[in-house]
Amino acid sequence: MSTATGELRAGDELLLATDALAAWLLSHPEIDSGGARKQLGNIADLDHELFTEWVQSERDKSRMRNDDVALIRMRVKTEG
Repeated sequence: MSTATGELRAGDELLLATDALAAWLLSHPEIDSGGARKQLGNIADLDHELFTEWVQSERDKSRMRNDDVALIRMRVKTEG
């Protein structure tokens, strides 16, 4: 496990992924080239049905483990 500290500001996002999705994300080369934010954003923007279809498609192609998959998006908003 690793930890980090910092300050969250309005407009920041935190994305939490379970291990099967996290492993999928880490196995893609676009993460090293700075594409992780876009890739995660695209996945997080899917509605429940499309997310489920995408996960099944990745499993069918043997690119994602058949394990629980969840993605939680948290956005920091201003008070008021």
